[in-house]
This record gives sequence, structure tokens and C-alpha cells, in this order.
Amino acid sequence: MLTVEKGQTWYGIAKLYTTSIAKIRTFNLNQDSILKIGQQLYIPINVFKSSGNDSLRINSQQDLTKLIQTTYTLNPNKPLRITVFLPFSFNETKQLKAREVLLQKKKIPKLTDNMTAYYRGLNAGFAKAKLPVNFSVYDAAENDTLLIHNWASKQGFESTDLIIGPVFSRPFKALLNARNGWNVPVVYPFVQSSIKSDSIVNVFFPLPGVKELIENLAYYCVDSLTHHTASIQIKVSSKSDKTETDLTKLFIHFVNQRVKAYNPLSIDTLIFESP
Repeated sequence: MLTVEKGQTWYGIAKLYTTSIAKIRTFNLNQDSILKIGQQLYIPINVFKSSGNDSLRINSQQDLTKLIQTTYTLNPNKPLRITVFLPFSFNETKQLKAREVLLQKKKIPKLTDNMTAYYRGLNAGFAKAKLPVNFSVYDAAENDTLLIHNWASKQGFESTDLIIGPVFSRPFKALLNARNGWNVPVVYPFVQSSIKSDSIVNVFFPLPGVKELIENLAYYCVDSLTHHTASIQIKVSSKSDKTETDLTKLFIHFVNQRVKAYNPLSIDTLIFESP
């Protein structure tokens, strides 16, 4: 259980809302009566349809338009999909159930300086779907981009999968800029891409610098999966089985370290498993 003290402001899990261009068209007509790509949209709250449980919306009448600052590409044939981070203010002590995931920004410890930190709060698809996560370590030369492509293909990566690599790693930058039909988003630590709720998230990183990366990855899991169950698997492409055992222990060590930093928050439903 988690206690929100009186007067504190907490931030709820990101929720995905959908609406159609037709529903918002009348609120956004320009002089040509056409919605244009790149146009900043005014989106009234009454056009939204929430996907999933909406129980966390304590302030149900809150105007969401102030929270929507992103520019969207408009397509008349597809729904407009928007992720909204909803703030909540509690004026009384409230006991939260395990699935009511709230995060107080002030209590997030700083990340290591040499890793990018694009922190967008809890990832809605990741947390809501309680996805299994496969952490795969690949021992390869940093400039061996082709091997990384081949390895990822054999591992069954799909275009919706996440690949996480060190910021300084040239292969990942090359993979990010590839124009050869490989459409896997490369996600540097803490830089998140959209995740389908029915997909398995594969996380890949090379062995060089793996200790630091596992530390950041463990912190990411604690930050993103607070009070949610996840099966964590660490797979190592290495000659030594001992390496895999050591990395698993290292990952759990950093997870426990991160949990302690969250006092008085508690992680009581995280499950970590080795293959």
C-alpha cells in the first residue's frame, strides 16, 4: 500500500486517449476550413474516449487541453491517438491499491550523468500490459553493425521492439539511421518508444560497458514498473555460463539499490527471474 500525504501533488500513469479528426474538426477550423499537418490542436475533453480503466482520473472535470502540447500528424482515415499525463492533487490522505500506480516526481533520484535521461513518466503500454521483458546481452565489437543486424534478426526482433544501447555506441547510431528496410527503433537508456500492449519487449545491449548499462536498466525497471508484476529475463550470448549468473545477480543488486532510494515508496510486486 502507498500513502499520499495531505497536500501532495502526485502524477498518475500516462493514459492513452483516442478521438477522431471529425470530432475535433469543428474546434480547430482555420480560415480555409481545413485541418493542416503541424497545426496545434485544441481538443475539448468531451471528445475523448479512454482506453482501459479510467479510475485514476480523480479530477474528472479537469480540462486536458492544457496538458496536450504535442504537434500531431493528421490523417483523416485514422484515429488520433494521444498519450496524456494526468496530474492529481489529493487534499486528504488516501490509501492506494497495488494497481493504482502513482509517481511523485520529487522523489525520483537523479540518473548517471553520462546516460541520456529523457524521462516521460510511466509508459502506459508497458505498465498496463505487464509485459514480459527479455534482456539480451550480445558480446560483439562496437563497430560490428552488420553482426548486430544479423543477431537481432535471428532473435526475432520486430518493428515494435525496443533495442537499448549505450549512448556512445556507434552501431546503435548506425542502426538508428539505417535506411535498408530495418525498421527497429533504437532506444538509448530511458528514451522510450511506443510499445504495443500485445507485444513482447526485447531489450538488447552489447557486453562492453554492460555493468553501467545494467545499473541504468535496473533503475528504469523500478521507475517504470512500480507496483506492477514483470518477468525479467537476462540472456547472455557468452561462452561462460558464469557471466549470465553474475549479470543476473548484478541486475537484482541494482534493483534493490534503487528500491531503497524510493523510501517511503515500496516495490512489493516486482518479480525477477533468470532464464
